[in-house]
Amino acid sequence: METSTETFAECLRRLGSNRSDEGAWSKLYARLRPLLYATCYRLLRGHPQLAEDAVQETILKLFRYARFAEFAANPEAFYSYALAVGRNVSFEYLRHLRRNAEEDDLESVDVVAVEKDNPESYAIRSKLLAQAVLELNAEDQKLLNLLLQGYSTPEIAGRTGLKYSNTGVRIHRLRAHLRNMLKRQS
Repeated sequence: METSTETFAECLRRLGSNRSDEGAWSKLYARLRPLLYATCYRLLRGHPQLAEDAVQETILKLFRYARFAEFAANPEAFYSYALAVGRNVSFEYLRHLRRNAEEDDLESVDVVAVEKDNPESYAIRSKLLAQAVLELNAEDQKLLNLLLQGYSTPEIAGRTGLKYSNTGVRIHRLRAHLRNMLKRQS
């Protein structure tokens, strides 16, 4: 009886020799979809339709560009590769949504959150958040900007020159600070 890794390795071998092998794609998709969806859903801040679109875009990129034969000997590396492609697609979606929000000249937009309150309440909170952001120091504004662009904590650490643990602490404190400022202003 084959283990799941051996079956996955066989799918990669089959796709390495014939990229359009539908049976291998079905098995590959069945294994990758839950992992990709969970990753994209988290990065796209819980927006199910965007996550589903990101998964489909990731699968399409894998179909076009993946070198399956290179991963046949180490199928676990393909999981990492596929998840990296999924993260990149999700970040592209976030950057695209942010650019569109800026083009629409919106002061402050959470492009993927589902707003449950009425429009007036959302507008008031958006204005309060914009004011709170202006009161931040330059380093915290840069950190917040990177967060809003969809960068992960390790990526922010690399861009700011901070250690990973320091970046995580600063993000936590920044979020707490913004929550407190919003509570005081409302």
